[in-house]
Amino acid sequence: MLSLAGLARVAVDPSPYLTSGFRLDRITATVALFVAGIGLAAVRYATRCLEAQPRHRRLTAWMAAATVASWLLTLSDSFVAMVLAWLTLGLCLQRMLSWRSHADSAPLHTGCPWWWSVAGDAMLALAFGLAWAAYGSTDLTSAVEHMAADPTVAWPTAIILLATGACAIKTAQVPLHGWLPRTVDAPTPVSALMHAGIINAGGVLLVRMAPAIERVPEAWLLMSVVASASMLVAVPTAWFQSKAKSALAWSTVGQMGFMMAQCGLCAFPAAFLHVLGHGTYKAWSFLGAGEVTRTQHAPATPARTLALLAFGAMSSLAGLAAVAWMMGTPFPSTPGKLALTAVVGIATGQCWVALLGDPGPPSRRAARALLAAALSVALPALALMLYLAAAAWIGVSTESGQQHAGPLAWIAAIIPVLTIGCLAVLHALMPRLEGHPLGLRLRVHAANGFYVALLVNRTARHPHPTHRPINPGAAHA
Repeated sequence: MLSLAGLARVAVDPSPYLTSGFRLDRITATVALFVAGIGLAAVRYATRCLEAQPRHRRLTAWMAAATVASWLLTLSDSFVAMVLAWLTLGLCLQRMLSWRSHADSAPLHTGCPWWWSVAGDAMLALAFGLAWAAYGSTDLTSAVEHMAADPTVAWPTAIILLATGACAIKTAQVPLHGWLPRTVDAPTPVSALMHAGIINAGGVLLVRMAPAIERVPEAWLLMSVVASASMLVAVPTAWFQSKAKSALAWSTVGQMGFMMAQCGLCAFPAAFLHVLGHGTYKAWSFLGAGEVTRTQHAPATPARTLALLAFGAMSSLAGLAAVAWMMGTPFPSTPGKLALTAVVGIATGQCWVALLGDPGPPSRRAARALLAAALSVALPALALMLYLAAAAWIGVSTESGQQHAGPLAWIAAIIPVLTIGCLAVLHALMPRLEGHPLGLRLRVHAANGFYVALLVNRTARHPHPTHRPINPGAAHA
């Protein structure tokens, strides 16, 4: 109710409200309501479904504390309040993940996640310390304003790169992503709260630092490379997971990579929408992970899939040009907007594949073809309107600026588009690779996350074993 009141206040009067190190504006009010709603749903689920489990009240209490910490982190503007809220959130996460650590067959989650969380906290605290030393500011909004207006580039670059690294760790980006898929044995409401709410904290921080990030091309390239690597590793891995929660966990890594790629494109309205949309979808998916999945139809041939993908993408570009002309909006011409346009085109091509890959009875082919043609206009129009609405809501200008020019902007835009395009082509070729030795090797390596997390964990050994053996006295080959 408090979050609803705050959102109503900023909807009527968009001017921010500051008090005691907290800031209420349209970004923080929207995300605060989102966090409160996700937390309420997860806690109620845990109260009903885990009542028969031992120590269920303790788990519910830690979940409630994590929700409050996330809520306060969203509204925090003071560096001290933000770091304390982030540390409290990390502590709550550790306690929730170790709730079943007393069982002999349960994984010990207190090793790998803790060290990466501490590294992210240290990088964020160092970034805030540099901002305080450089500008004498103890709050995020003031520091961002100083960095955006700073005629030099040394201090903003160092601060933004540190903050970007911290957000990459907190959003489970490659190569420090291994802790997130290892937490799938946690109770379902904990997974929903973590994947839908806690994991999005880094994305929200990047959106709030948008005016300063736009001045640091090195940060765009860093986010683009990290995000592309995360999508390349996580998306194929999610395809070959046998457990629903494991597939959802790897999907979160890929989705957070796409969110970070949007920040690297300086498309912060799109990143803001993605945080809200992904969080809502992932909470619904985890809380409904026990449902029986629907039977899927036989995939189309690779040639037909690639043809539909290409034709759908080209028709989407034509539809977007028509919509932009009717709305009086110029067609995207900057690197970031062109990259988003290409992504929308690939998504439209995927819709064509879903509708026409298996056309079904002849009586329905014409209807499906007309629906695909309509989507070629409707999807770009919806994406454009949502982007403009989100930009107007959070107060981000959609005009061309210095953040949309330069060679680093083009490189940062090309890398994620090529990554998403390659993944779409690989997905189309999977039916042909099913019985091929190359496809079998890909399945094995992808199912294990291409061993990236294993290599990283070997370089950061900790005294706690990753898993406790079911029967410590047994000898295994």
